[in-house]
Amino acid sequence: MIAQCLAYGGYHAGHIPTDKDDDVKLYLRMRDDHKLDLKKIKQRICAFCLSQGFHYDKGRWTQAHLK
Repeated sequence: MIAQCLAYGGYHAGHIPTDKDDDVKLYLRMRDDHKLDLKKIKQRICAFCLSQGFHYDKGRWTQAHLK
């Protein structure tokens, strides 16, 4: 069965991740988590500002908005 799969191309080479690959994957997951956290924090700040009566019609998270 194995010989048939090898003869007809049923098996393909696999990639074994290196330590560098694992580090990059960890970094990307961490970056995505931080981006999601930042988004949630910004939403909370905007909701708090709206509940306190502060409303800003122009673009958000610019220098003018932060002031």
